[in-house]
Formats: sequence, structure tokens, C-alpha cells
Amino acid sequence: VRYTGDNRWGQGEASLWTAMQGVFCGETYILGLCRDGTVKGAGYAEAGQLSVANWASISLLSCASTHAAALTGNGRVLCTGDERAPWACTSDWTDIVDVACGRGFTLGLKRDGTVAVTCDRAHASVARAARRWTGIVGLFADVGGRYACAVDVDGRVHLSVSAPREVREW
Repeated sequence: VRYTGDNRWGQGEASLWTAMQGVFCGETYILGLCRDGTVKGAGYAEAGQLSVANWASISLLSCASTHAAALTGNGRVLCTGDERAPWACTSDWTDIVDVACGRGFTLGLKRDGTVAVTCDRAHASVARAARRWTGIVGLFADVGGRYACAVDVDGRVHLSVSAPREVREW
């Protein structure tokens, strides 16, 4: 892992990691997905975003500012951070193939191309938009939580908010 940037919270510790499959960044922390499906964390996580020591069989991670989500090999979603918050209510999700989270929400792409979503009240617009999406093949979220987007089977981009000028030009 190569790291550059703000190391105020110890995120640079990630430079010591080896045998990594992927690295995922929150605002003040980093999670690393190891080749063996375990997860490492570095940085500052006031809400417990680094509580990943017991995670295993992980295939994908997503980080937001206040929480992180992990996709397990059997299609379940684990969350860490403030686990009592609405965006961490994923324990009943099954058959998930992709995950994305932003401040205040978590999205799970179901095998059938629809999207599961959980969020706080401030992000209800993200939930309303995501629940209408179909034929989705990939999810993405703004770490800061302003919006979520998805790509469908035809390559179209779906946004949970009005498209910024740059996106409208795609």
C-alpha cells in the first residue's frame, strides 16, 4: 500500500500493510481488505469505524465518514461505526452483490438488480431514489453523504439528486 496525504490520525500506518486486495478510504480512516478476506484499519474513527478485527470472508468494503460496510462471501452486509444508527440496519439483507455507503445511508445491490437501502431521516431522498432503480450493476456513494449513484445494465448513470452539470454532460 502506498499512502500520501493527511496523516494527522495515523492513516499512514496503511503503508505498512502487505498482501492487500483493496484499500477503502473514509474521511479520517482507511480500511484494507486483505487477500485472505480479513480487514485492517488505520486512522481515527470516533464512531468505531475501525472495529473490524473479527471480520472474515469479506469480499468488498465501503467507507463513509461515520460508518463502514462490508460485503461477506455469502451475500450478507456487516456495518461498523455507530451500529445503533439507521444506516447500520443491514442484518436482514441477503443475496447482496455490491455495497456502498455515504454519511447517513447504506446501499446494497441485490442479485436481481434492485437496491436495498437503509438511512437516517436526513437522507430519505437517497432512499426514495435508490428504491426506484432497477437493472443496476454497480453502486457508488459520496463519502460525505450528499448523494448516491448507480450504473445500470445499459451503462446509464442514475443519481439520487439532480445531476451536477459535469454529470449531465456524460
